[in-house]
Amino acid sequence: MTAFPEATTRFHPTFAYQMIWNLFWWGVMVYLVVRLGKKLKPGYLAGMWLVVAGVGRTWVEFFRPDQPRFLNTPVHTSMLIAIGFALVGVFILLARSGKISVKFIPPAPDDYAPSEAPSAQQKQGQQQRRRRRRR
Repeated sequence: MTAFPEATTRFHPTFAYQMIWNLFWWGVMVYLVVRLGKKLKPGYLAGMWLVVAGVGRTWVEFFRPDQPRFLNTPVHTSMLIAIGFALVGVFILLARSGKISVKFIPPAPDDYAPSEAPSAQQKQGQQQRRRRRRR
């Protein structure tokens, strides 16, 4: 760290920026789950979190002078990885909403409902398996 002597160099508390970013967006997503509930399609929160985490990490990396650069450009290697996460999140959101067609990610149904409660026969089978494990 000879390029950044501790006595004269000031650093941003990037860990704090990242923590505040994550806590804020966690609160937004909890609010969305509580507010929208079953209207949220499966995979939306995961895709949204990838976008939020990627954008946030890219923003935080602008404040870190000590990171390895990509091909001697102002872009950090970790920025590229974070941008990749955000792009994967956008891809998931578009695929789940049906905006793009992908064979391995089917669009989420509009009338999504969580699976029904197990039947009496399934409950009986679960109880029998638990008894066997206890022995």
